[in-house]
Amino acid sequence: MTVDRDARTRLRALCDKAAEGPWFVEHGARADGLSRVDDGRQHGLYSFYCEAHEAAFIAASREAVPELLDMVDAQAKDVDIWKDKAKFRLARAERAEAALQAWLDLGLGCTCKPDSGCAAAIVREQTIAVLAEVPK
Repeated sequence: MTVDRDARTRLRALCDKAAEGPWFVEHGARADGLSRVDDGRQHGLYSFYCEAHEAAFIAASREAVPELLDMVDAQAKDVDIWKDKAKFRLARAERAEAALQAWLDLGLGCTCKPDSGCAAAIVREQTIAVLAEVPK
């Protein structure tokens, strides 16, 4: 799963609209065992009750979600940089392969055996061997 730029923007907007926090949890605040989640303001402008595990998640998410979004944004920048480098290197490799193939096509006219000492024949055979190892 990836979180694209638009999804991150929407999540960040939700975070920006939420009460700042930090949010706090008072476990077992009610007689029925529910925990209270509070925005930390005096008299808790935003305060509600829920199960302890939900309360812990909600309180932590106020600070954790923006931090996670920052990490994802930083990783996305790294991915963009590596994509650009990969495109450049792929284009370079394709040009090199075309040049080698053109040279090889010219070298195929040489009928000398590789062990004859003919440089064109030796390089031709080495090039054929290298190209055979490269996956298509």
